[in-house]
Amino acid sequence: MKRVKRAIHCREKYCMVLCLCLVTLFFFLMIFKEIDILSKVANYMPYKNLSIFGKEIPVVVVDSSVHLTVTDKACTYWNCINSYKCIDDGEGKIGVYIYDIVRYVDEDLKDMLTPMSAEFAQFLWTIKQSKYAVSQLDKACILIPSVDLMNRATFSGEKAARVLASLPYWNNGTNHLIFNVIPGVEPEFLSTLDFHLGNSMITGSGFTQRSYRRTFDISIPFYNPHKQHLNFETHKPSSRDIFLIVSQRQYYSNVYNQLTNHESFTSRSDVVVLTSCSLPLPLGEMNRCDTRGQHYSYPAVLLDAKFCLITRERQFATVHLHNILRAGCVPVVSLDTYIMPFQDVLDWRRAAVFVNENNLDKVVDILSSILSDGNTYSQLVDQGNFYYKNYFQDISRIALVTLEILNERALPHTAKSYSHWNRPIIPSQPPSPFFVPLVPSQKSGFTAVILTYNRFEVMKQVLVNVAKASNVAKIIVIWNNPETNPPGDGHWPEVSVLVQVIHSKYNRLSNRFYPYDEIETDCVLSIDDDITMVTPAELDFGYRVWVENADRLVGFPPRYHSVNNFELKYVSEWISNISMVLTGVSFYHKYYHFLFTSALPDGIKDWIDGHMNCEDIAMNFLIANSTGKAPIKVLARKKFKSSATGLSSDMSSHLVARDICLRHFNEAFGQTILHSVEFRADPVLFKEQDLIDDMNLYYLDGAL
Repeated sequence: MKRVKRAIHCREKYCMVLCLCLVTLFFFLMIFKEIDILSKVANYMPYKNLSIFGKEIPVVVVDSSVHLTVTDKACTYWNCINSYKCIDDGEGKIGVYIYDIVRYVDEDLKDMLTPMSAEFAQFLWTIKQSKYAVSQLDKACILIPSVDLMNRATFSGEKAARVLASLPYWNNGTNHLIFNVIPGVEPEFLSTLDFHLGNSMITGSGFTQRSYRRTFDISIPFYNPHKQHLNFETHKPSSRDIFLIVSQRQYYSNVYNQLTNHESFTSRSDVVVLTSCSLPLPLGEMNRCDTRGQHYSYPAVLLDAKFCLITRERQFATVHLHNILRAGCVPVVSLDTYIMPFQDVLDWRRAAVFVNENNLDKVVDILSSILSDGNTYSQLVDQGNFYYKNYFQDISRIALVTLEILNERALPHTAKSYSHWNRPIIPSQPPSPFFVPLVPSQKSGFTAVILTYNRFEVMKQVLVNVAKASNVAKIIVIWNNPETNPPGDGHWPEVSVLVQVIHSKYNRLSNRFYPYDEIETDCVLSIDDDITMVTPAELDFGYRVWVENADRLVGFPPRYHSVNNFELKYVSEWISNISMVLTGVSFYHKYYHFLFTSALPDGIKDWIDGHMNCEDIAMNFLIANSTGKAPIKVLARKKFKSSATGLSSDMSSHLVARDICLRHFNEAFGQTILHSVEFRADPVLFKEQDLIDDMNLYYLDGAL
């Protein structure tokens, strides 16, 4: 019996030893796994215990008297970058150098910076593994300090500036990139970093038009790592019950009063306005409350909304954009001065709706019209999903896109196409056989170009009218009076699109067709400064016709050329044939601006500027000569009457001058190249006035 007990006791001891061995083995396996993980980022994370892996972090004492350079707010790529260091390496890429990790201490040996965040470590690791990384300084175009400045709330600006100024290759920040996400802290929440950074470039998620230095800084998404663990499977649009949601926390009082009191918001039960909750809430997901105190889980509630409004608040309203795109909700941006993430390459008009802050009370009506066109809404959702998955999803994607934008700035010949950045590539789509794509390949919409001299009051009416078109991307006003400056900002009407004014040095009619860099869309709408009779819907229809005929001149007022006794004659009567469309209101590809400037036969531009007439006839000749096609007239509108003070007010002398232009241009081109056609583009249902508006958007358009 004793022998049996002893045997049992021995087996228990062996079992305990075996279990202890297994636990010890498991423990060491976990340690080795942790070592393997940490060793991958050992060069990029200043953990104090990295020395056990042979990765001792060197210590640098920062001199308190180091010279600091004020941030140059006027920096551009052309005056603050040493471009001689940004040379193509033969593979179409620049070099990016990352400083070694260093522990910075002051003269009392106290740490000057907080430990590096996992997100910044991932940012550095991604760049180190990218094709742009170089280990030799002489091959580097961009230098990135291994100094974590992602969150302004975690460090002292004065200490950070001293650390940066102490870098061995700082050189006042020239060619350095500072990676920042959150630029400001309470109570001001500045839109960019507020300490001495010299000539360094800055990334950030809060830039405004005032703080953003174009061609220099890079606007990036606000990335929130604390929300990445949430189950955010996107709901289908059809399953979303909330029409519009606003889910911010600290509104300005006037904005919140408008959202909670204006009839357009309060009259609909599917419009939800949320704010921070007044009562303490349990830990976990952040919460929001409506005006009745009902709790909503945020950001999960965004999954139930079709449109998500972002408007001005005390904190960074832009922090919500990341969650909105992730939830598959369409962003509605009512921040007039905000710089959208990666806007250098992303066409946000395809993924978001922009509403002027002064038109916040009209947002419900605007979104209702978009939702009524199911195709437009679904395109917005699809494009938002495309942007999120490719550019927003994690720090690695954000880092790589940042490098690609820098690479395109330094080496423009390597720039990717608009379609690469803004829509998925369809492998089965055949290449276009034409010199312009079947579908316009640049930013969607059109740029309106208005040439004006001294008719500011009537021109303002044109500007307001054009701005109401849903497809207008930008309005450019060519101020053609070199002796008088354009009116100041306070005299211009408030519109929902960007208006840029270009002051011409010379009063030339050909300035209308100069290839301005400010024209970013493929499509150009040329419109006179006194054409007030064309409706926004008519402009939208004209643009749609142009999209299907991108190599043609598409417009409203038609003209014809006849041959009388072997001489060309300009015909403005209402007949069935057309061979010209006046550029007083017409659409065409911006490519023709380059041809007009550089490829017209000798003497034509001088003729136009000398006679201050016939630039529209010359453009008709140019396009007909390039394509062999006639222009397209849209809609049946008969009258396009100019102001009495216009260039064409004396009709008899005007027609004689046009006859002379026709003959002169015909001789310069060497032959009659204008093509006659009996064709007009109309909406299918434009005469069916009995149909409801949703079915017939154009029944009033083109009225005689």
